[in-house]
Amino acid sequence: PVNINCDDSHSDGHGRATEERSKVCRAKVTNLTSFSACADGDSGSVTTEMDPQERESIERAISAFKDGKMVMVMDRLDRENECDFVIGAHGCTNKDMAFMIRHSTGIVCVVTDKKRLDAFGLHAATPNNTDSNGTNFHVATDYKPTTTTGVSASDRVNTLKAFLDLNNSADDFSKPGHMFPLGARPGGLTERDGHTESAYDLCRVAGLDTVAAIAEMINDDGEMMRLDDCKAFAKEHNIPLVSKVTVIAANG
Repeated sequence: PVNINCDDSHSDGHGRATEERSKVCRAKVTNLTSFSACADGDSGSVTTEMDPQERESIERAISAFKDGKMVMVMDRLDRENECDFVIGAHGCTNKDMAFMIRHSTGIVCVVTDKKRLDAFGLHAATPNNTDSNGTNFHVATDYKPTTTTGVSASDRVNTLKAFLDLNNSADDFSKPGHMFPLGARPGGLTERDGHTESAYDLCRVAGLDTVAAIAEMINDDGEMMRLDDCKAFAKEHNIPLVSKVTVIAANG
């Protein structure tokens, strides 16, 4: 097995990998990250060694995601210890968006790459990002041609899908708006251990354009949904549940 150190203490404070972390991540890995290794709450070391059941579970998640279905991605217990809905922009429907809104904080983010953020004139939310996890928020936006209130499920889906079309320009996006773009690190999870990069790598391993929606899941009491509740929710709604699903690409 190959171990990837996902401890955030190796970050330089801006979400960028240090030289030591980069060296670790340069190992060429073709396996997928196992759920149990990423959610066991230990030192944060992630192993790519999987038993057949784990491999089957992760391959099911990749297949579902590629087919436009929603998946659930659980963070490490020693990091944020929460779970996100993740769905590719290509497959997201109004029904999917309404479901995400209903069972999450209601804040839906668009994970994408720098090329799209720049093309659509979506700058960083702040020039001095002091977020403890280095989350790369950009200015919130709506897609002008189809927006009514901007916050309905249908309006949010239209904004999400607008990120797929590079024929759109900065003039097509109002700022601020109701969808929150997140810029993924180019190296994905080899560069930053976050849900943003999990969604980004899911798109890449599935062979999709790097645009996805994510939302943090909550319980009925408004508190964050933890592992046991996530397992029960995933089973009830037949949604694949994994942790930091990715193919870790060679870094350089």
